[in-house]
Amino acid sequence: MGRVDLAVAIAVAALVPAAAAGGGTAAGAAGAMATGARAAGARAGGATALEDSAGGKVVGLASDGLGFCALLASGSVRCWGTNQYGALGVGPATSTSDVPVTVKGLSQAASVVGSRGGVYGYCATLAGGKVSCWGLAGSASTDGAVAVPGLSGATSLASDGVGFCAVVSGGKVGCWGSGSSGALGNGSFTTNTNTPVTVTGLTGATLVASDRDGSFCALVAAGRVACWGNGAGGALGDGSSNEIGSATPKRVQGLSGATGLASDYTGYCARLRSGTARCWGNDSEGGLGNGATAPRIEDAPVAVKGLTGAERLLGDGYAGNGYCALLASGGVSCWGSNAAGALGNGGSEALSDVPVGVHGVSGASLLAESPGDFCAGGRSGAECWGTNDYGQLGTGSSASGSGSAVPVEGLRDVTSLVGGGQAFCAVVSGGVWCWGDDVYGQLGGGAAHKAFASDVPVQVSGLAS
Repeated sequence: MGRVDLAVAIAVAALVPAAAAGGGTAAGAAGAMATGARAAGARAGGATALEDSAGGKVVGLASDGLGFCALLASGSVRCWGTNQYGALGVGPATSTSDVPVTVKGLSQAASVVGSRGGVYGYCATLAGGKVSCWGLAGSASTDGAVAVPGLSGATSLASDGVGFCAVVSGGKVGCWGSGSSGALGNGSFTTNTNTPVTVTGLTGATLVASDRDGSFCALVAAGRVACWGNGAGGALGDGSSNEIGSATPKRVQGLSGATGLASDYTGYCARLRSGTARCWGNDSEGGLGNGATAPRIEDAPVAVKGLTGAERLLGDGYAGNGYCALLASGGVSCWGSNAAGALGNGGSEALSDVPVGVHGVSGASLLAESPGDFCAGGRSGAECWGTNDYGQLGTGSSASGSGSAVPVEGLRDVTSLVGGGQAFCAVVSGGVWCWGDDVYGQLGGGAAHKAFASDVPVQVSGLAS
């Protein structure tokens, strides 16, 4: 099976304008991008408690690819960017917002996940394990968050772009959205549902992840992994050559001791307790990291060659074939495609089928990605590498990109970092700051800071101490 059909009723992705999918045009960005001189008078970091105007500390960030949301310690959520399909959670009167607005009908949120695909919107786990969603993620809700029926004890959420799955009470998994690829896991390839269905035969789950191409994987007992949905390119990892996929979970072959999962849109990697990793799927550009000549398909996990000390894995979840690993040393290693410098090692090679160290990163504790870019962050600030068409490297330069990590201007003490839609946002001790594409107001700086894009961080209005 190829890419998930985004024309299903729940997604309505065919209605998304081309500019929405790509965040505008690079040509327009060159003429309207904010420059480092504009932000010279304001620098992030150095303040004390981070509070929004309602007195809630910002504890996390999420993106659906066309905007961002901030989770507050009070349990409320504030969002900015496009309101297409109600993604801001404030009702239909607003088309976009360049300042944060409070999601209606939502309280006691504990975590937030953006769909970042055809179903623009968000879902949040709530205190007590309930789930509420808004935007197309909320069944085309345009008037605030709506409760997802029948879920309790939810702890982990993931989206494949046209649906969601959640780990719920008893280690079971409930899924809703499009079932055309078998992604609901209930034995059906045809059902689309706004009401969660239980994934067949799956228990002991602690975490769920998706490749955003119609499949999901769950971490279960003993660090084993089970996957279901679209099987293209060996994505299910069960050792079979079944390209159609499976509407019920399949055990990933020969894998145990896993503690985390990541996807690069063409397969999956599992981080193991030992700090190593094993990957499976379509290795078109070295994305499996095992040193084997690409292209090839591995329908069972292979070891990433030479990787040790990995604490977190992150794939280029949009179009790439590759991963980066955050290391216990505070460094970052990447493998796979080097398009636009995505490996960050300063080299000109087209790809690397083994991990290479990113130049210019040290002391990192956070890792984020946006189409064509990665950023690492920590106490010393943030560094980014890859493309720079919309200023998403945050350096104050209009250079086309960087194959080595370069420091984001003015940031330090970064405690949360997220990317989406050619932009990044970071929580620092003095507020929330965003940089990159701003065509939908997704930098959140308000009218005074509105531009097509900004190559330096802009402070998000109303989310400062």
